Amino acid sequence: MKIALFHNSYQTRGGEDSVFEIEATALRDYGHEVVTYHVNNASVLAGGNITAKIKTAWQAPHNKASQHAITEFLKQERPDISHVHNWFPLLSPSIYTAHQAAGVGVVQTLHNYRLGCAAATFRRNGTDCTQCLTGSNCNAVKNRCYNNSLAGSIAWKRIMDRNWNNGTFTKGVDHYICPSREIYERHRQLGLPEERMSIVPNACPDARALDVSPQHHNKLQVCFVGRLVPEKGAHVLIQAWLQLDTLTRAQCQLNIIGEGPEAQRLQAMAQEDPSIVFQGVLTHRNTLKKLCASHLLICPSLWAEPFGLTVIEAMSAGIAVIASELGGPAEIVIPNQTGRLFPADNHTALHAMMQAMLNAPQELKHMGQAGRQRYLNDYTQAAHATELTNCFHSVIETRLSQASRTQPHSPVWSPLPQLLNANGLNGQTSELR
Repeated sequence: MKIALFHNSYQTRGGEDSVFEIEATALRDYGHEVVTYHVNNASVLAGGNITAKIKTAWQAPHNKASQHAITEFLKQERPDISHVHNWFPLLSPSIYTAHQAAGVGVVQTLHNYRLGCAAATFRRNGTDCTQCLTGSNCNAVKNRCYNNSLAGSIAWKRIMDRNWNNGTFTKGVDHYICPSREIYERHRQLGLPEERMSIVPNACPDARALDVSPQHHNKLQVCFVGRLVPEKGAHVLIQAWLQLDTLTRAQCQLNIIGEGPEAQRLQAMAQEDPSIVFQGVLTHRNTLKKLCASHLLICPSLWAEPFGLTVIEAMSAGIAVIASELGGPAEIVIPNQTGRLFPADNHTALHAMMQAMLNAPQELKHMGQAGRQRYLNDYTQAAHATELTNCFHSVIETRLSQASRTQPHSPVWSPLPQLLNANGLNGQTSELR
């Protein structure tokens, strides 16, 4: 099968970029032919080019230039199906129009809550917010929810108004992939049809497959991995860590891996405690190496993360996980088996949990082993590629069935006639295997 992957990167690299790259590798290793179409917001939005920013905001509801470029890409590459990761804002929902015109099926992964929240998190000013989910999306403009930008928030509202009202999101996508039940439930509330959504968890490379020399430490190694922003909860972790007794802190080291606007505040909180080490940004490979040499990952997020890539990376490394009981991470961690869950934003509960686990190294080891097995069962790249392939086949089969009953209109190019003939359907449908 030939699969086209589409992705619009933000200016700051994040988990969506990793998933896009991991999937491309996984599908190629599975035997598919994969072509990619990738744009980056930094190419337009970085710097002070106000004209470019205004143009991008104006075109965001339906970017005709992007539609034309994608149409040409589809004509040239002729994929059997496309998988879109992020279209915001440069690709725009016009990506769906281009696919409809070409007669190519499209699957969309829902990596965040952008379809219902300008901030994509359902949080505002440090607290949960669902005003645009339960009320008017004018609230996003009033509160400048998109990067504290009035223009950006207006652009988000225009995108949503146009594409929800004309059915783009409900009819223009063949199928949605939800990495977690949290994502599924939120978008079901928004109005996406249940029959077009499936829960397919993300995957990650096997950290233990890295060809690296084992690292040995005299201290128990604990890691936090993520952007240093308030919603990631690193400040809650540091508060809890500083409450550990002196002996425990002397025997352990907390590694903060990442960067962000909270870095200076967090370093000040650490009060030059020698057991807290700020590692800065590491390469993905070096992050995995660090996890392999560690004993525990802490994921103290204050919001319902759509998945939790670092959690399965830690499990692939064979280490235990403590996570807040919200969103994707809470669905991945099996309490008292692969790790533990604590109430979000509760540093007292986190402190007690860390104190107990760090003083029970055998329990940490057993939880790490159980997490490793869970990774091998559910979160490998091969498992992910298998589930995606089944989803793609299902979409293609549905489109073949529809095409066998009606003559598709395809002014650009459509793979359906070729697929019909290749599968010997001639007006009949058959199950793709």
